[in-house]
Amino acid sequence: MRDATHVVPTMLASSSATDIWKERTQGTLRRTAASPVSMTAYLCARVIFIALVYAAVALVGLVAAQRLAGMPVPNLPAAALWITFVGTVFYLLFLWVTVLPATQRAASVLANLTIFPLAMLGGCFFPFEWMPGWMVSVGRLTPNGWALSEFKTILDNNVDIAHLAVSAAVLAAFGGVAFFFIARRVTRGFAV
Repeated sequence: MRDATHVVPTMLASSSATDIWKERTQGTLRRTAASPVSMTAYLCARVIFIALVYAAVALVGLVAAQRLAGMPVPNLPAAALWITFVGTVFYLLFLWVTVLPATQRAASVLANLTIFPLAMLGGCFFPFEWMPGWMVSVGRLTPNGWALSEFKTILDNNVDIAHLAVSAAVLAAFGGVAFFFIARRVTRGFAV
């Protein structure tokens, strides 16, 4: 049950990231580029929207797990915050992967080639407890495997605030780098 809580954020990140191609083909990005709103501000609004979606999904999912499935969630605010933060950064990473290719089909293939191996190895489909030791070692090094391990410590109420702060800082750094390159790609020709 605990591992299933990271399947939705990972899949949501991937599917939300590919929506930018719909906006490109429908002319939304071209109209935004021609408007007084900067493309960076537009991307910031997308990120804020995604963060709000993740917060809602996290709260509903964790409360449902607690009330309907009887799963103890002793640190609900921290768990919901972690899912929101991780999901938003994953969204940025998948968005970066999605805007790199020149065509929508190539973007879809690249996104699938990225997400499914990471999800399989990172504990989204099968719990680490069911995997062979070598696969667990590799899986915990994947971004979602690492995030899932941190999430489990939050659920077990074994949170080391300093360690979690470092983890959040690392995630924020990856998200910031991804945002920089996404904004650069979108403002330099992707929108048209």
